[in-house]
Amino acid sequence: MADTTQQDLAKLRVQLANLDRAMASGALTIEQADNGGRTTYRSYAEMQQARRDLSRRIDGLDATMTGTRRRRTRRVVMIGTGGF
Repeated sequence: MADTTQQDLAKLRVQLANLDRAMASGALTIEQADNGGRTTYRSYAEMQQARRDLSRRIDGLDATMTGTRRRRTRRVVMIGTGGF
């Protein structure tokens, strides 16, 4: 039985969470759930690239499901006025 898009999206989000956890701890090896194996990265930069790739895949699947593309903001400008 083929996975649905929602199941694929959930699996990718779990992979991203595992990768984030490993990056935060400094470990270069990630154990897969249910003895599914392990992934070993050579460097932190390689882990960052894998994270970017996973994020792109998640954004792509999310866009196909919702019909809209998520936009990332690179710069936020805040203008405030102060006075008494």
